[in-house]
Amino acid sequence: MPRTLLRFTAALAIALGAMLFTRHWLGTALAGSTPTGPAMIQVLVAAQDLDVGARIDATALRWARWPTDASGGLVVGGDSRRFNGAVVRIAMIAGEPITMARLVQPGDRSAMAAVLAPGARAVTIAVTPASGMAGFLAPGDRVDVILTQTQPALADGSPERHLSSTVLRALRVLGTDQSSGAEPALAAAEGASKLGKFHDGPAAPATVTLEVSPKGAELIAVAEVLGKLSLSLRGLQGGAEPDGTTWDRDASPIVPRRTVTAPAPQPVVAVASPLPRAAPGMDVVRGVAASTQVAGR
Repeated sequence: MPRTLLRFTAALAIALGAMLFTRHWLGTALAGSTPTGPAMIQVLVAAQDLDVGARIDATALRWARWPTDASGGLVVGGDSRRFNGAVVRIAMIAGEPITMARLVQPGDRSAMAAVLAPGARAVTIAVTPASGMAGFLAPGDRVDVILTQTQPALADGSPERHLSSTVLRALRVLGTDQSSGAEPALAAAEGASKLGKFHDGPAAPATVTLEVSPKGAELIAVAEVLGKLSLSLRGLQGGAEPDGTTWDRDASPIVPRRTVTAPAPQPVVAVASPLPRAAPGMDVVRGVAASTQVAGR
């Protein structure tokens, strides 16, 4: 029995020694080696969720570490400010890498289609310095479209009349002439002065492009035939809405009022009444009242 116990104790000691030796050897081997991971590189990613049509600014993008092997087609170098003013073509979530196919670059002809809201249309109207806000309009502003018409003189000698009415309200300005706003944003990112660019820039635009509904596009097409269109810039805080139609008489009290004459009465025709006669030889006769004069605007 003592011999068996002695053998068991010896075997236990050998196993314990082997375990300690193995542990020491593994610790030494791991301490002398440096773990290596995949090579990383800085790529440009979305700093926030970006919806379709959103415009890139200094806060929209950031740099992030990304595996080099998975960086094919991504933006891996350069100045991120070169994308300021670009428009998002495909929606992205925060942290998603940027690719050139997801953005419409400033000056790209397809930028206008990218900024349109779902179901919206873009229409362009011709403006003068007066009707187009003398160049103060910028992409993103909201405007009303006012139609001014001339009502011709009537056959009764009444003079011609002029009137105006607001046909569409709170339309978003998409661009002026062939600029959608990307070029000024890019220039600002490169350090250009907006104030200096404004005063030294081109004259007032000849056309303004607006975002409208499909029905609004049809209304503008008809309104351009009916009379003269002009734009009214809306403030950022909103305000009172125009009420009804404005006539020339409302703007100037010296404009004469039109006098509308009721149609001439028809000759009175005696008709025998089918009702019982009140007395022998008496008929009930119906006629037309005398003409009246109605004063108008």
